[in-house]
Amino acid sequence: MDIIDKTYGKAYASFMKTVSATYARAHFYDLVDEVSESGKRVAITKKGQIKAILVSAKEYDAWRTMAAKFISEA
Repeated sequence: MDIIDKTYGKAYASFMKTVSATYARAHFYDLVDEVSESGKRVAITKKGQIKAILVSAKEYDAWRTMAAKFISEA
């Protein structure tokens, strides 16, 4: 996991907002509104490493649909 964070963490940071877990906790409702309205992702970090990514319900549903289609074709 450490390698993934170091390799992809910088790439994620270039196209999505990154906030600390402390900030996310204090501004959670604002982040939820921001993600749902803009469609942009928010990476949540702990000690400088991305631990979670907040995505809109629309994007999540798209991922689920694509995964289900991929699995059914296998």
